[in-house]
Amino acid sequence: MKYPSNLSALLLFVSLLSSTTAEATPPRSLSVEDMLFGESATELFVLRRVTDNLETHMTALTDTLLVAINIESGREERAWPVQRTLETGDLVTLEHNQRIKNIPIADQINPFDVLAQEKARPLQDSAARTVSDARLQKWYSKDSYAVGQWVGKPEFELSFAKLKTRIEASLQTTRVALPVYEEGYDPLTDTAFSDFSNCQTTRLYLTRPQPLDRLRVFTKLRCFDKENAVWSWLYLAVPEVKP
Repeated sequence: MKYPSNLSALLLFVSLLSSTTAEATPPRSLSVEDMLFGESATELFVLRRVTDNLETHMTALTDTLLVAINIESGREERAWPVQRTLETGDLVTLEHNQRIKNIPIADQINPFDVLAQEKARPLQDSAARTVSDARLQKWYSKDSYAVGQWVGKPEFELSFAKLKTRIEASLQTTRVALPVYEEGYDPLTDTAFSDFSNCQTTRLYLTRPQPLDRLRVFTKLRCFDKENAVWSWLYLAVPEVKP
């Protein structure tokens, strides 16, 4: 590229470059990811992080929530807002404290206080295992997702119809606990997951809560809603197959 040699030409060059960069606005993109955080006798607690690029190259809005999932039913029963941060500016020229801004939110909680109140033991996401490490096998049929022993038929199964309902309910729970930052179109609540062929099992969490003493399986599925550009890595309960 040949660069301009005088000031007026340089300013014009910079102006044209800036306008070109502004036009190359990235599409809106969101990601939602769960991390294991704690477990009580009846509930699994996950920290859920929602990252939104707000259609810019140098901005990221990150929401963090604590979500309680009933181990027996697999339903998300409670959710609390933990933190909302806005990252703006050039990653190279600005210091961390100049780029990261904490946004005040209502009903903000300390997640460790909730664990103590619920008598839950802390967990790290490393407590979840890969499918092979768990010595299990996964199946994707035409209309369901299943997990079981290496030899034999599936022991835990979730239909794609229920999977769709679970994912969309999780995203709705997220927005109820921590409403959208900017009013208007919200990809998180407009998602309509319909193609599960791109979903992949990233981790499995196995638990045997007392006094039930029956194995329960949670799968961390990575799915993508192409229409709304929403990635999800959610922990979802896979129900036991009834005899």
